[in-house]
Amino acid sequence: EGAQALAHVLAKDNVTLKRLAVNANRITSKGVESLVTALQSNVTLQYIEVDQHTTSVHSELTLLLRQNRAGRRLLRDETVPLGVWSYVLGRSSRQPNVLFYFLKELPSLYMH
Repeated sequence: EGAQALAHVLAKDNVTLKRLAVNANRITSKGVESLVTALQSNVTLQYIEVDQHTTSVHSELTLLLRQNRAGRRLLRDETVPLGVWSYVLGRSSRQPNVLFYFLKELPSLYMH
């Protein structure tokens, strides 16, 4: 299926693509699952328009995209100044699941 091929490309280190519209392409639930898997390693894609499928798959896709918009790519950079994280956490404050993700990934922000 085309979505699986697209997911394979998205899983690679893509640093330019931020928006993707595939909502008119009849992507199956399996294709959406492939996109979710790809987004686990893709930290730059911020928006994807896809027809809504099963709630759990769509909510996982939405969560990963929200994490990307909040700055998930910064987790890969060990030189990010501490002050940047207060900005990232502030942007995440209205989305408890995204805020929890960053706090879970960076316990050094609150544990000494």
